[in-house]
Amino acid sequence: MFANNNPRLAPTSFPLSSHQPLAIYEPASRLAIDTGQFRPIHALIEVQVKRTPQATAISIDGGSLTYRELNLRSNRLANYLRALGVGKDAKVAVCMTSSLELVVAMIAVLKAGGTVLPVDPALPPAYMAKMFDAAQAVFILTLSRHLGEIPKTRVRILPLDTRWSKVAGMSPVNPQSQVKAHHLAMVSLVSEAHSVPSFVTHSHGVLIRQLQWLQSHHGLISDDTLLQAVPYSRSAYLWELACSLATGGRVYLMQDDEHADMTELAPLVMREAVTTLNVLPSTLQRFLREPFASRCTKLRRVICSGGLVLPALRNACLSRLSAHLHELSDLSESTLEVPDKSSLWSCELSPRTQ
Repeated sequence: MFANNNPRLAPTSFPLSSHQPLAIYEPASRLAIDTGQFRPIHALIEVQVKRTPQATAISIDGGSLTYRELNLRSNRLANYLRALGVGKDAKVAVCMTSSLELVVAMIAVLKAGGTVLPVDPALPPAYMAKMFDAAQAVFILTLSRHLGEIPKTRVRILPLDTRWSKVAGMSPVNPQSQVKAHHLAMVSLVSEAHSVPSFVTHSHGVLIRQLQWLQSHHGLISDDTLLQAVPYSRSAYLWELACSLATGGRVYLMQDDEHADMTELAPLVMREAVTTLNVLPSTLQRFLREPFASRCTKLRRVICSGGLVLPALRNACLSRLSAHLHELSDLSESTLEVPDKSSLWSCELSPRTQ
């Protein structure tokens, strides 16, 4: 069990598995959501597909997908998963490194009505097996290059690259969404430091409320480019992705080698004309030391989360960059409540440095 130090969250034993009880964190009081107006994350993206079908939605070094291409691929995979029996709250593990296929898989699971269980293929195989078992995953979506990293399991493994000929034959039409606000969109790992996997559940309704809150503060628009610098195993990955795609922006996916070498972020930010960057304080500190950081003139907003932004770092950022700096309390493991105004600070220079 995972110790709960947050009085706002009430731990309950949720038997996802017959082998191990699982520590799951739910809000002490659920949010009232107008179900008559509710649209899940994937439905918001579908609306944007109609508006800007030819605009680039996702790009990575070596490839990209337009909104129309992303939607068609996700629809075919979603309908394939539905034909296999995936429905509301069914846990589908997504186990692959950063790629276009990763985003297609995550959106497809949501469209099918299922719940995304992100699993890092770099995890120890024994721990991976515990995750699949504890969460009662029904399928594992992966790529053939990761098959040697996934342990033997009773869960059916679907390598997308070798099955795409079957997936391509499925209907490209948007699946009729059956999910409601209370259905789960994602189950994310709290920490791999514990011998028994513990997860946090994220419902569609709470994620939508978070997107509305984030958008009201950050105001992403269609010409924004978000640098996806958060590992996909964190829940922040999903709301960052959805917030950008729901407003017509472009998401640039950092590959694993780019994640590993965060010492040359400025050239990437300049090359991709990044306007929005969400990083850890330690990453921001390294970024500001780069000789070309001040040349990142397209950068409009820097969102710093996952740690305290000390005055020296805040002043260095605002002195070197023309972007607005926002300090956001870490929502990656706290996406159960709508953030309040104390969760986000718009930073200014200290008087002595102005």
